[in-house]
Amino acid sequence: MSRLTLLVLCALMAAVASQIDMCATCTTMCGDARANFKNTWGPVTVNDLKTFMELDCKNKFSGAEGLACKAFVDQKSSQMLDDFKAGLTDQQICVKGGICK
Repeated sequence: MSRLTLLVLCALMAAVASQIDMCATCTTMCGDARANFKNTWGPVTVNDLKTFMELDCKNKFSGAEGLACKAFVDQKSSQMLDDFKAGLTDQQICVKGGICK
């Protein structure tokens, strides 16, 4: 990822975080993914998770928030899938992704 892209992503995330509780939204979205995939991660691909999470972003956000959410999902889907498969909780996944403290 280019430095400019990273800078834009950070700016969007900061703007979004100041307006909504990103930690709560992140954990909710992880719960949505668990429900959608019935917490059975073996057959789930990174693309499956990414597609689902992008749709969840679209359903929960609009404008800059939606773009920031999609950018985060695009960057973190692989790590998130590994974390789901490793049995991490929604909170742990969001902390590891840098959304929650």
